[in-house]
Order: sequence, then structure tokens, then C-alpha cells
Amino acid sequence: KNLHYVRQRDGLQLESRKFLPLMYQLAARMSEQGSPTDLFQDALQEIILRNTIEHPHHCLYVLLALANASRDEDFPATGHVTGNTRQPSRSGRQGGKKNLKLPSSEVNVDKDKVRAARKLLDKVKQRRPELVVPVEQLCSAFIDLAYHDVESHRRT
Repeated sequence: KNLHYVRQRDGLQLESRKFLPLMYQLAARMSEQGSPTDLFQDALQEIILRNTIEHPHHCLYVLLALANASRDEDFPATGHVTGNTRQPSRSGRQGGKKNLKLPSSEVNVDKDKVRAARKLLDKVKQRRPELVVPVEQLCSAFIDLAYHDVESHRRT
């Protein structure tokens, strides 16, 4: 209740930029499963939402990193992506290095944080779609690129 009181008293007067250095830590505390009276989650998500709308180039990537945390599960445990088709790796190795992709059972992704980040992104997208949509597409392209097959482009 103290946090709620401070937020009501001072939170709206604090400049949102004061929270920018803390965005990673704040986002790491997000949760979807707070109770309707969970004042901490309400205050936290309000701060993150306000910062993301006012400073999208600093905050949007933090939210997208959380929202896309489970995207590794979209790709095979071994292998690589060629265009839009997933191909098994010939050697089980990529780029001369061992394929370090962990099976999805070993990857620790907090699905609650992913859902909370996606909900917050949807709110931001309603207010600033011209910024969110292109950055979402860019981040998705980066993830696809990370799994793209580069073997055919290697010099022998």
C-alpha cells in the first residue's frame, strides 16, 4: 500500500526518463498473474507502459525481448532455417561450432512474463502502432536471421 500511496502522490510528477536506466530490472519483475488488487504490478506496468510510450527507442526492445523469449521453441532443436523452410543440419553443427541449442525442456522461459510483456506491447501498439509494428517486424527478422542457414554462403 505504501507503493500505491507514493505512486499516487509522487509517481505522476516524476519524469519518466528517471526510470530509463531501470527498464531491464523493472521489466524482469513483470507478471501477469497478479491479483486484481495487486498494487505493485499495477504501478510497475503503468511505469513501463508510460516509459515505452514516451521513450519507445529505449524501452520497446526490452519489452520485445521478453515477449519473444519463447520464440526459440519455434525452431528445431537441431538444424537450421533455410528461407521459410526448416531443414535438418547436415552435420549437427553450424558454422563450424557445435549447435548449442538446448531442447525446449531445458530452456527456462517464464511464460507468465512473456504473456505480461505481450499484453503491455498490445497496449503500446494501440497508442503508437507506427512505432511498434516496424520494430516488431525487425526483431522477428533478427530472430529468423539467427537461425538462418549460412553453410551455403561459406567460402571453402
